[in-house]
Amino acid sequence: MRDAICVDPHSTTLLVRVLGGGPPATDAAATGNPVKRVPDDPTATGEDMAAILRQYETAINKQDAVALAALFTDDAQRVPPGEAPIQFGPAAVQAGQQILFDEFTFAVTFDIQDTGVGGNVGWAVGEVQAELTPKAGGDKKSVVFVTLCLMRPATDGGWKIHRQIWNIRHRATVTWAPSNRDRVAEDE
Repeated sequence: MRDAICVDPHSTTLLVRVLGGGPPATDAAATGNPVKRVPDDPTATGEDMAAILRQYETAINKQDAVALAALFTDDAQRVPPGEAPIQFGPAAVQAGQQILFDEFTFAVTFDIQDTGVGGNVGWAVGEVQAELTPKAGGDKKSVVFVTLCLMRPATDGGWKIHRQIWNIRHRATVTWAPSNRDRVAEDE
């Protein structure tokens, strides 16, 4: 048995079902990295996961790449949209974000839409409104994106982001089609 993660396509809720046992053998074999098992945390709540996203928001608004990187596990993976490379570990998260901080001043607001915990996996989904002001001058860029963070208990206590992925919706609004609950994005 192993941890199974699936997304219900008919809701915004990420469903996590922890079945126990060791990780799938393919995880370590495919990456060459051993999978670290962490104990369940029966006291953790969705609010704990939301608190991590609020710390993330604060770090971005303070232009603090060090504080941002500290929110990630040692073996974290951060998957930016488009062709940007995957960032492996806190040092890569810090370096990748610092490049952006050197170019832009960020002002972000997180709308946390879903959080939860299942065993040793936590999650948070949020929509982010971002304004990026080029430091070299020029027009502000407004961007809307959705982020999904999977968290796990950290070896030093608390919880940290273990995986993050996000997509960009330039100036888009998201609505639900009432007849079939399919997500519809419309450009403004």
